[in-house]
Formats: sequence, structure tokens, C-alpha cells
Amino acid sequence: MLALGVVTPVFAVNLATLLFAALCVGGTFMIITMAGIQEARRLGGTQSARAVALCTAAFALGQIAGPLTVSLFGGGLKLPSLLAALALAASSFTLGLTARASCEAS
Repeated sequence: MLALGVVTPVFAVNLATLLFAALCVGGTFMIITMAGIQEARRLGGTQSARAVALCTAAFALGQIAGPLTVSLFGGGLKLPSLLAALALAASSFTLGLTARASCEAS
């Protein structure tokens, strides 16, 4: 869903596609962020606040680095969006294979 939301505005930019993209990206990103913070708390033990702070700092760094990286592509969003969607799809596929192998090993 995240990859679909990233790539949708590449094909058409109008209110419907932007709302669809916002729902796909925003909705999935909120869930990913909440799950990441819960996992940081679970694994962090007595240092859980520090782990959550590191996750928040990494997010902030991405918020700064993302637009700077996109600007290297000449200001257009088409190629960076397609590359991001490809990376998201590849990581989802890899995660699925890893989860499947983990279930089969159990």
C-alpha cells in the first residue's frame, strides 16, 4: 500500500489521486511508526525512552534528507517516486520471504 501511494501521483496529479496517496502513505506510515515505537519499548528495557528517542531522531533525519536527495534529481518527482516505490516493493517482498522462511523453520 505504501509503494502504491508513493507511485500514484506519478501517473496523475488531481484531488482524487492525492487523497488516495495520502491515505496509502499516511495510514501505513502511522502504523509502521507505532509498531516501531512499541518494538523499541519492548526491546529497550530500561533504555526504552532512549530507543524511542533514537527512532524519532532517525525519522527527523529522513524528513531532512528526503527532500535534499530528491533535489539531486533536478526537482522532478517522477524518478524519485518510482525509485522509492521500487525500493518499498522490494523490501516488502524481502520481508515476506524472511517471514515465510521463519515460519517454515518453526
